[in-house]
Amino acid sequence: MNDIFFIIGLQRETLTVAFICAMCCTLVLSVFTTPLGKVSYLFNFLALFAGAAAASGALHKLGWTMEGELERQLLASFGGMALVAIVIILKWPRSRIGL
Repeated sequence: MNDIFFIIGLQRETLTVAFICAMCCTLVLSVFTTPLGKVSYLFNFLALFAGAAAASGALHKLGWTMEGELERQLLASFGGMALVAIVIILKWPRSRIGL
């Protein structure tokens, strides 16, 4: 099981933080994408998780450090998810957004 984490270059803790953050933010983003139905939860989760994991991995590869490892992971996760959420909201058809 550790081999897959080595291959993708992310630590287990990084993926855990990205997973938890993506689950929480999926509930918020799904408010704006509800006309798609239950599929929007899955789509939003996968997109947000990919954004959070990619941002965390990119900052880890760049060697950007903070005093606390958890703070770095949270900041990277929320930054990646914010970019993905903005793209989803902008690309979603206007008639379907519940704004």
